[in-house]
Amino acid sequence: MMGKHYTIMDDRILSFVDVETTGGSPLSHRVIDVAIIQVQHGRIIREFQSLVQPHQPIPQFIETLTGISADMLADAPNFEDIAEEISSMLEGTIFVAHNVQFDYSFLKQECARAGFSLNIPQLCTVRLSRHLFPTEKKHNLDIVIRRNGLEVPANRHRAYADTRAIADFYLLLRERFPHEILFATMEKLLKKYVLPSHMQEEDLEKVPERPGIYVFHDQEGTPLYIGKSIHLKERVCQHFAKAHHSAKELALVMRTHTITWEETVSELGALLLESKLVKEQSPHYNRRLRRDGQSIALKTAYSAEGYLVPTAHPVSELKSHEFGDVLGMYRSVAHMRKQLATLHKEQKLCSHMLGLSKGTGPCFSHSLGNCAGPCAQVEAPSSYNARAFEAFSTTRLHPWPSKTPLLIRHIDEEGGRVECVIAHDWCILGVATYEGGEWTRMEKMEKHFDKDVYLILRQFLKRPDARGGICTPIRPNMARGEMSELLTMLGLTDLMTAESLS
Repeated sequence: MMGKHYTIMDDRILSFVDVETTGGSPLSHRVIDVAIIQVQHGRIIREFQSLVQPHQPIPQFIETLTGISADMLADAPNFEDIAEEISSMLEGTIFVAHNVQFDYSFLKQECARAGFSLNIPQLCTVRLSRHLFPTEKKHNLDIVIRRNGLEVPANRHRAYADTRAIADFYLLLRERFPHEILFATMEKLLKKYVLPSHMQEEDLEKVPERPGIYVFHDQEGTPLYIGKSIHLKERVCQHFAKAHHSAKELALVMRTHTITWEETVSELGALLLESKLVKEQSPHYNRRLRRDGQSIALKTAYSAEGYLVPTAHPVSELKSHEFGDVLGMYRSVAHMRKQLATLHKEQKLCSHMLGLSKGTGPCFSHSLGNCAGPCAQVEAPSSYNARAFEAFSTTRLHPWPSKTPLLIRHIDEEGGRVECVIAHDWCILGVATYEGGEWTRMEKMEKHFDKDVYLILRQFLKRPDARGGICTPIRPNMARGEMSELLTMLGLTDLMTAESLS
């Protein structure tokens, strides 16, 4: 038996909606087909379907996709003729669609043109599917239909057929999941946002559901926070939903006046771009990523007697030939000393050798039995150094996994975009994006070691295929062929020579 809270959710009327349009912009394109199926208590209670006269040409690819031609729309009503019925039908219900921002934004704009206001809660079945089936990678409507064995009318990509598919998907979820779980998930996705008076929900609806970075700006346009996500819209909306119970999130969203974003093809591209922009712009709320200038590297060095005595250096000063000597990287000197104190205590490493104490002769810990005695030359250098290197084994910098630079590609087949990252020795040498038959983003970078970039690449290169990446070593014979154009435009022609790749 459901609790009262979930009974109330089941009482709500869900309006499943799909529209077919002349293009992708609600401002310049128009609806040509609309369907609404309303469900309450697990039953279909009302349906609506209509073709719509758009008063603009229908592109050939839209006609091919939907089967809707100009002749079919010759006698169709204008949207103004059906706007009142649609507005009345949707009022007080929950607007449900697959990629809901598309359908909702089109109907909202069409209603506004006709003099009606549409402002109701929305639920995206893509996000619902993603939350209920977290191990599945794809959630587009064709995949959802096939995966769940849904029966769809033959005229797929017409508004009624797609609306019926998502309504049937919801009815199937009611059978497969306990209602408490299903309705709790729906409630979570429906939570109201905390919006400052100068922002509207439409500002959030504009954000795409794609990988990339987003920036919250204050009234003067100054960046407050830079974030990244493989689902931009969902992540941005989370900030405004969390403001209900987080003082930090509330302070951020109340200062936010505008939101900008930049799409990437991959999660890797988003991570690298976020790290770069945070360090360049130092937003107030990005405290972790912007501290790279304070990071400390602990490098291998030896005393005159041959004992390991690590020395501290700024990470920003590291050279590629020194990577093999790095025992660990730390946020600050204080963080480094805290970690070394832990090694001293747990591994009985010498406080003198670690730089935690100064003086000649045995350290104080040796007299307490907490140091094996390299400071008193009781423990031989070979024995102490072996123990010390073992103690640092989990924090040492890993070697670059290739003898040459790597080209890392991500391909967005639907959007026709290719994202390229060229990296070597844990440094980014250049990035480029190919879109619409041309290179739209070309950026050469100085070979500079960055702790965050190292961690990003290190994690990615453990399983690049699992993250949709294609890694190709850059070799001279390859560079002179298909790679030469990209490397030339990036100013990386030195990678075409065998000497530079050795």
